[in-house]
Amino acid sequence: MRTFPILKLAFVGGILTAPSIGAQSARPPKFEVASIKPCPPGKPGFSTPRGGDVPGQVRLGCSSLRGLITSSYVFYANGRWNQPSRRIVPIQKGPAWIDSELYAVEAKAVGTPSAGIMLGPMMQALIEERFKLKLHTEYEEIPVYNLSVANGGHKLQPSREGTCRSLLSYDPPPAPAHGKPPLPICALPQTLGGEFRVSGATMADLAAALSLPSELVVDKTGLPGTFDVHVPLTAEFSEMLAPRAPSPPPGTARAPVGSPSLSDLFDVSRAIAQKLGLRLTPAKGQGPILVIDHVERPSEN
Repeated sequence: MRTFPILKLAFVGGILTAPSIGAQSARPPKFEVASIKPCPPGKPGFSTPRGGDVPGQVRLGCSSLRGLITSSYVFYANGRWNQPSRRIVPIQKGPAWIDSELYAVEAKAVGTPSAGIMLGPMMQALIEERFKLKLHTEYEEIPVYNLSVANGGHKLQPSREGTCRSLLSYDPPPAPAHGKPPLPICALPQTLGGEFRVSGATMADLAAALSLPSELVVDKTGLPGTFDVHVPLTAEFSEMLAPRAPSPPPGTARAPVGSPSLSDLFDVSRAIAQKLGLRLTPAKGQGPILVIDHVERPSEN
């Protein structure tokens, strides 16, 4: 089982994209206690998707402030996990240390708010308070592909209960039935058994999974709800999506296998859309940019 290569799933330390940007309009609850500590240079950090395994608590490994901003303002912007596309949401006008200096974050909430609320709106409030962060969102015109329903109607199947599990759930995943693969994570695309599969996905999630760095796909279907998608792939497309073997050492006879081009991968996206009764149409769209107006190194705990 492997994740769909058009998608690279990243967590707090990485660069993330999502269909919505910014905090919720209602003021979120704040953490009861929180600690932000500098990390030694070069120390790697790791965070679980939930930011920890204890409900009501968040523990984030050593992350740059850029990573914390993109996580809380983009990845979990509206209090849920937003399926990432491959377009990088730029952060402009920040000082160099937002990339070079790393911080570990530990925070505890009153009660047990959801992991999405803690990693999104509540983390935004913490960053704004401790880093004195002020930012705003601007937009630039970028080439996109609009995802719409084809003339013959869509062939999507509504999600069935129990076909996937939430990335942010604290409950242990159910044991798979004998001979069956583990229950997939909702909205996370995979290639399995010669198929493109994604369960419990909104149309925005599907659009993100079909995107490439230079071809952002935008949902224009207007279809509500979630869907379970199983699309058979040709042998050629399955080969394109197969993991690439590492290049051989210099001097060996075996030639390295080249990675598929963006054009080839987009052919896969287009073929998947067509088999679902959807179409991709080139258009112009608005790409968000986060602009830092003010930021300071964090205040003491």
